[in-house]
Amino acid sequence: MSTPTPTSTPTPTPSKTYKYGSFSASSAIPNGTWGSCTATVYFPTTTQGGLTKDTSGAPYPLVVLFNGYNPVMSMNMLTWAGAQLAAKGFVVATCYPSDSSLLDPAQWKDGILNTINWMLARNTSNYLAYNIQGMMDTGRIAAGGHSQGGVAALWAAGLDARIKCVLSMAPPSPSMPIATSGYFAGNDPAITFAPVIAAVPDITRPTMIICDDKDTCVPPVYDLTYYDALPVSREIITVHSTNTGANVAGHVDYLDNISLGGLMGYPQDTNARAVIQNYAVNWLSYWLQGNPAAYEAICGAGAQADLASGKLVQLDFEV
Repeated sequence: MSTPTPTSTPTPTPSKTYKYGSFSASSAIPNGTWGSCTATVYFPTTTQGGLTKDTSGAPYPLVVLFNGYNPVMSMNMLTWAGAQLAAKGFVVATCYPSDSSLLDPAQWKDGILNTINWMLARNTSNYLAYNIQGMMDTGRIAAGGHSQGGVAALWAAGLDARIKCVLSMAPPSPSMPIATSGYFAGNDPAITFAPVIAAVPDITRPTMIICDDKDTCVPPVYDLTYYDALPVSREIITVHSTNTGANVAGHVDYLDNISLGGLMGYPQDTNARAVIQNYAVNWLSYWLQGNPAAYEAICGAGAQADLASGKLVQLDFEV
């Protein structure tokens, strides 16, 4: 663990709380041979829940987030991120692919890149009657996600220089054993995720990896494979959870409490969820908005206090 010295100091933007609204783009984003992606788009508005864009702070950073594998149904499981980030002055697309039961991360990687394309096209043209023209800063784009979405964000960032910041939550790793518990049992992660680990050394932008110490689907120890391969501006945290539910346990602590956890009966540790959300939002706020308070939360006094109190069981960074 080291005291961060940013490789490039983010340019601060004024801190403000925004009202926000959202709209759904159902199966609207072309995703090549995979079909399409669905997004819920959140953005600052003049009234809470309205659709009239607030241009007072525009252009805003763009964040594209994908949730992961879901054997039950394709659905949005990261609405918390859309709401929290839009309130801080981001435009956010929380997304899922047309078939969330596939294990090939290429579907998610292509989805992230194609969603960035689709969102930036909305800078100059409406989607239906929804107008977010001129709202996005093409120089401040982040990619992220959970599980398959998290591993896809790493892959996409190694390929596309437009991505300036990465947030990867519980990304499956090529170092996981074939017999690992959870949904990847019986598959060979070394083959499935080989293209991802090959792309990670090419990531030249700040990258955060978030783990959960009760995650039995993607145990935190295996995500060190990605962290160790990152060349610059990296942070990895492991959040302490009391979640000992069956099967995937802490793997669902990242999600909306009305999504995978509620649908499939998996419990969630709400305290761990709050910690995960705090680090995710502040990582993006620091690197894309230059928020000094966010720096304290992710690396400084706030982070050290979380480690001392047991909210975190791991905190390592070189930024």
